[in-house]
This record gives sequence, C-alpha cells and structure tokens, in this order.
Amino acid sequence: MTGELALIAHIEEKQRHMSDIPNPDLRSFDLTTAIWRKASASGGEGSCVEVAQLPGGDRAVRDSKDPRRGFLRFTAAEWAAFRAGALGGHADYD
Repeated sequence: MTGELALIAHIEEKQRHMSDIPNPDLRSFDLTTAIWRKASASGGEGSCVEVAQLPGGDRAVRDSKDPRRGFLRFTAAEWAAFRAGALGGHADYD
C-alpha cells in the first residue's frame, strides 16, 4: 500500500471515530479560501489526498476524488506524529 493509500485509510478510520471527539470545532472550519496541495508524486490513478495548512500548524485533509465529502482536521501534534511515522516507513504496507 502506498503512503497515499495508507493516509486515506487513516482518514477513513478517523472519520469513523469523529463522533467520539468531544470538540466539534475540529470539523467546523471555513476552508473556502484554503490552498489545497497534492503530493508531487501523485499519479493519475485517483487515489490521492489533498492537504491544506491551517492557522496554528493544523492541517485539513480531504479525498481528492470527492472533496464535497468533507475534510478531517488534524492538530499540529497529530500531523507531526503521522508525518514522522510515514517518513519512518510505518505507512508502507506492501
């Protein structure tokens, strides 16, 4: 599994548990002016995620195939932990 597919799986898992999060403000953020980026290594196969940087170092992540589905917001600490794991090979499931 590529890093992008692993991130999509992580996002879907987090979506399943969003109701367990006591702070509903994690999803209530206006992203109409957000600048969404895809990985430069993203191919045309459509399994991509887009990331937007938010104030305070937080990140929003959405599925590029269906951006209307919404986004997930990660705190700066969550994003740093995910990034460290991905760069350390923990997202490689081949």
